[in-house]
Amino acid sequence: MSIIFPVAAFLMSRVLLMLYAQQTSANLPLSEALYHADVFWYHSLAENGYDSEPKAQMFIYAANWAFFPLYPMAVRFLANVSDMQIPITGIVLSNTAFAFTLVLLYRYTLQLTDKPTAQIITALMAISPFSLYYSLMYTEGLYTVLMIAIMLSAKNNRWITAGILGALLSATRVLGVMIVFPLLAIAVNQHGFKQLLKVRTGTEPALFAIMIVPLGLFAYMLFLYDFTGDALAFMHIQWAWARELHNPLVYLFGGFINDRGWINYNALLALSGITGGIYLWRKQLEPEALILLIGTFIPLSTGLASLQRYVGTLFPFMILIGLLIRNRPLLTGATFLLFAFLFLFYVWSWTHGHWYMI
Repeated sequence: MSIIFPVAAFLMSRVLLMLYAQQTSANLPLSEALYHADVFWYHSLAENGYDSEPKAQMFIYAANWAFFPLYPMAVRFLANVSDMQIPITGIVLSNTAFAFTLVLLYRYTLQLTDKPTAQIITALMAISPFSLYYSLMYTEGLYTVLMIAIMLSAKNNRWITAGILGALLSATRVLGVMIVFPLLAIAVNQHGFKQLLKVRTGTEPALFAIMIVPLGLFAYMLFLYDFTGDALAFMHIQWAWARELHNPLVYLFGGFINDRGWINYNALLALSGITGGIYLWRKQLEPEALILLIGTFIPLSTGLASLQRYVGTLFPFMILIGLLIRNRPLLTGATFLLFAFLFLFYVWSWTHGHWYMI
């Protein structure tokens, strides 16, 4: 059965994460060992809602408007229903979403390639160092499972489902609305550009799905306008994190000439995302290429901070690596060893609160 392999990969990687996280954090409870960086913001948001104005918190003067509502709302709802503490609820929700992510990813990649390669890609996703973020009280778990479900639905011609999930995605993170472009690429592959442009019979579900994707974003903007008087408060508050829109290639070049290793590393991942997107496009995987290119260029336009999280957690990044190493046993083995080492390093770095992990 197609569910057995991804579930086994999930269980083995998460057990490793939990055991190692507790060991490296002096046996703290898991919810405390993993409580760092933006977990504070999601916890505060799930517990207290949105700030009425910027204030001093988490070492900066800011408001939590930059964080989109779907994930913290889901955490708050589940915490109320289950009577669990909010940090524990967040971890449970993220890990549950990641389990479904691996199942859907395996089914998705089986439509793109052969079974051995699909297993490699799924296993890479499970043991990837970036998979740490799927187990935190972060949006990555929910965001990724929604994205793969959207793509799988659209490719299987379940456009209404794809559109509804797309609206939820655009309420999860600011980049969620950009799923319209991969969806458009799928629709063009299915119907042809001219057919879509003329709204020929049979194209209506795809066009409708694409049009309703921004509803989640619009709903959040409407809330912010009513609550703060600024519909774009989620963008304008970015000054608190010193994020400024600039030429992404300038940031990329600057990252390679910087004398700090973590910036060089993020610049390398950004370059990998760009070149990998081009490679996937040349392999005629246009929707996956667009996810990788958009998911690299837009965050890069605000700087190199967190690029490892933004790029590394994009599922086409794992598809890219899987395609590059398949049919090369030595390279495949070396990649898994590298991923396992980096996975443990990421867990250690996170539990020790190193700021380069944000």
